[in-house]
Amino acid sequence: LLSTQAESFSIFLSKRGTDGSLRLLGQFLFAVVLGFFVEWMVRQFTDKRARRTEKPVNSGSFINSFQLLSRRLALEIAGIVAFTIVAATVVSKIASPADREFVSFVLFNLIVGPRFLIALVRFLLAPNRPELRLVHTDNATAKFIFKHSWGLYLLIGAFGSIIRFNALNGFPPGSVRIAFWASLSIHAYVIYIAWQSKEGIRQMLIGKDNDVTPMETRIANLYPYFVIALSVALWLIVELLLRMGAVHILTPRPHIITLLIFLFVPAMDTLIRAVVGHIVPPMEGEGIIATRAYHSTKRSYLRIGRLLVFGFL
Repeated sequence: LLSTQAESFSIFLSKRGTDGSLRLLGQFLFAVVLGFFVEWMVRQFTDKRARRTEKPVNSGSFINSFQLLSRRLALEIAGIVAFTIVAATVVSKIASPADREFVSFVLFNLIVGPRFLIALVRFLLAPNRPELRLVHTDNATAKFIFKHSWGLYLLIGAFGSIIRFNALNGFPPGSVRIAFWASLSIHAYVIYIAWQSKEGIRQMLIGKDNDVTPMETRIANLYPYFVIALSVALWLIVELLLRMGAVHILTPRPHIITLLIFLFVPAMDTLIRAVVGHIVPPMEGEGIIATRAYHSTKRSYLRIGRLLVFGFL
C-alpha cells in the first residue's frame, strides 16, 4: 500500500516537477483563502442584518426555534455558496486543464461538501443551543454526533481525494488496497457513532412526549443495531463489487449516500413528530372517545409525514 502510494506521488511529481507541484498547491490555497475571505465578507453583511431583525425566541416554541434556525441555516449556506463560487472561479481561471478536475474534486470533497452537511446537522441538533433544538435528544448526544459528523465527512472526503489522485496517476480504485482500507475505516466509524449514540438515537425516535406504539418502541430500540448491521452489509457488498471489478457501480458512492440517509432518519423522524405536535390542535373534550380521536388524528399526520419524507428519500 505505502509503496503504491509513493509510486503514485512520484508519477505526479514527474509529470509536473517540483515547481509545478508547488504551483498547483499554491493555486489551491489561493482559491481557498480568497473563497473564505469573500465568505467572511458575506457573513459580516448578513449577520449584521440578521441581528437587527432577530427577535427573542420563546424557549420550547417549535415554530420560533424553527424560524431562527432556518434563518441561520440560510445565512450559513449563503456564505458557503459564496465561497464555492469564488473558489471554483479562481480554480477555473488559474489552474491548468489537466489539474482543474482534481483540484475541483478535492475542493468539493474536503471543504464544500462537508460544510454543507455540517450546516444541516447543526440546524437539526443545535449542539450549543439546547433550547432551540428541533430534535429530541440530550446535550451529550447532540455534541457527540455533531463532532463526529465532521470526522466522518472529512474521512470520506480525504479517502475519496486520495483514490481520485491515484486514478489520475494510473492506479484505478480496484488496483490499490487503499480502497479496502477506506471502505473499512468509513464503515467502522459509522458503527462507532451508532454504538456510542444508541441511547440518543432511541430518544430521537421515541420523542419527548413518549406517545409511541409498542412497535415504534421496538423499532427505536433496535434502530442503532440496524444501522450497524446495514453498515456491515454495505461494506461486504462494496468488497464484493471491488473484487468483481465493478468499480463503476461505486463511482456515484451509493453506499455512502445510503449510510448518510439512514443516519439522518432518527433526526428526520423526531422533526416530523415536532411538526405534527405543532399543527395538531390540543385535545378537545374528555373521555375515551375524545382521547382516541385525538391520538388517531395525530398518528394519521405522523404516517402522512413519514410517507412524504421517507418516500422522497
